[in-house]
Amino acid sequence: MSENRPYCYLLSPDDFELSTEMFANPTRFRGVEVTSESSNGLKMKLPGDGSAYLRVIKGDELAETLAELDRQLHEYSPESAVNWMRSYLKGVSTAVIMEFEQENFASQQAAEEVRCAVWEKAKGLWHYPSESYSNEHGALVMVVPTGGIDGKRVVATLKDGDWVEYTIDLTNSVRFDRFKRGQLPPGIV
Repeated sequence: MSENRPYCYLLSPDDFELSTEMFANPTRFRGVEVTSESSNGLKMKLPGDGSAYLRVIKGDELAETLAELDRQLHEYSPESAVNWMRSYLKGVSTAVIMEFEQENFASQQAAEEVRCAVWEKAKGLWHYPSESYSNEHGALVMVVPTGGIDGKRVVATLKDGDWVEYTIDLTNSVRFDRFKRGQLPPGIV
């Protein structure tokens, strides 16, 4: 994996394979071209000189990856979501690693469509290394407190074993601190 390209993981409890057919809709994937296909991955050309590399990992490589992710969970908060994530990782059977080079807005849009198409097929949750995890609905549930995320986000906090979703501006330090402690903002039930 290249350290200079943005990448993320989709962690799925389902057995999942990538296929070129997933990206065959020319209306949805305008300018996206699968340039190479292997038994566990796809390389794509995106509009505006962008590119994508998607790779499925399973078996021993997946077990090693999940063990490493579990070891890194101490860096994240809130603790309630960390505990939930430890349990979730035990049920993951497939991961898709996605690397993108996004040269402009067109390639950024195409990368988002590719990412969404994989999520629609594989289900699961997102992990952005050294930054955040989502739940199965795509809401942000865990962050590295010193990570570089900001802006308005849909987040979720565990309450009595269920996720409560709401939107916060992560630049609002009071609300963000409550989120990192696993506390709902005032007025959210």
